[in-house]
Amino acid sequence: MAKKKILTIGFSLYGDDAEYCDFDSETSLLDWDIILIQPDISDYLFRGGDYFQGKKSLSDYDSFTLKSKTEHWKREIKAAMDHGKLVVVFLDKLQEVFIATGEKQYSGTGKNRQTTRIVASYTNYDMLPIKLKITNSKGREIKLAPKKSEVVSTYWSSLGDNSSYQVLVEGAVVPCLQTKHGDKTVGFILNASNSNGALIGLPNMNFSDDSFFDEGQEEWSVIGQQFSHNFIKQIVSLEKAVKQEGDLTVEPDWARVDQFKLKNEEIENNKLLILEEKLSNLNRG
Repeated sequence: MAKKKILTIGFSLYGDDAEYCDFDSETSLLDWDIILIQPDISDYLFRGGDYFQGKKSLSDYDSFTLKSKTEHWKREIKAAMDHGKLVVVFLDKLQEVFIATGEKQYSGTGKNRQTTRIVASYTNYDMLPIKLKITNSKGREIKLAPKKSEVVSTYWSSLGDNSSYQVLVEGAVVPCLQTKHGDKTVGFILNASNSNGALIGLPNMNFSDDSFFDEGQEEWSVIGQQFSHNFIKQIVSLEKAVKQEGDLTVEPDWARVDQFKLKNEEIENNKLLILEEKLSNLNRG
């Protein structure tokens, strides 16, 4: 089996099993089998010098750049899903910022004339091709959801201890991981409508843990190398599980209702019941 091509955006891993891509890149996601994203706009927040309603407000230049890059990734993620790729988003904390819309309002005349920039709220989750309500909330008590969790169960049994939720999610997605109490969604699956591609949201992970690097150096430690290898292994298995699920056709509930059974099916079922009864009598004899 060919080696999976894996791309990371927002974090890096040890070795050459995955290639790193910066948020400001214009990379196409169609060149990759698996795309791993940690949505982070910290660089923009750091450069923001002004404030509006208690949150950072970006310059016109940074506003245009952030919106442009966000729209790029939104298109690319949608295209990747439509072409059967797996996109995994590690649900980092919600980052909010105000960006310039390009519109301005004017008031007053002459020397009293004032110009007001019109701004709009933007977040690190605007890069996703689906609208979600994200709320910051931290915790570690997480359980598998009653449905749809089979796809992530192996991954979670291996890496659940390395994960913690930073946000709660609401929207048109299927929960796969929930808070232990309250059943709030902290992990989700969104299958593509026309392919076996998928967008999966998973509780966040600290890919820059101090133990992953040698003290005082930038070199990966043995612990970090082992983590990266196992992480890639679990991600590849996750992609396989998604593909297998996409190839299966679930029997609809109506197909099990008696009134929809074919006559030949009823005859064969009756024959099977008679044979099972004879076999049961022989076993008792």
